[in-house]
Amino acid sequence: MFKTRLISGILLVLVALLTICSGDIILLATLLGVSVIGMQELYKVMGVRQDKFNLLELTGYFGIALYYVLMYFGVDIAGELVILASLILFMCVYVFTYPKYEAKQIMSALFGLIYVGVMLSFVYQTRMIE
Repeated sequence: MFKTRLISGILLVLVALLTICSGDIILLATLLGVSVIGMQELYKVMGVRQDKFNLLELTGYFGIALYYVLMYFGVDIAGELVILASLILFMCVYVFTYPKYEAKQIMSALFGLIYVGVMLSFVYQTRMIE
């Protein structure tokens, strides 16, 4: 299991490094893909994902996709807007499906969005500086 994750991580880093030179939409799409895969791996480890996709996990993926779309179109407050909107959505999922999820899973889902998705977006933002 560790060996598989290590090899897939190395391959993803190599692909990301190759796309940094191209920049713009290719880099953005690659980083979005890497972010989703990274979030999926983190969600498995942190217990957000059980056996199959669930609403909490899909909310995290929606949040990071929205973040990257807003960032591409140059919305200056994309980070704050998406993090707050995602927090509200995570809380709605927690409240409306109450006994299904624990508070630890909600915190892990928000942490995954910020730690994996938002942090990787800084590669794109740095590359696009004039």
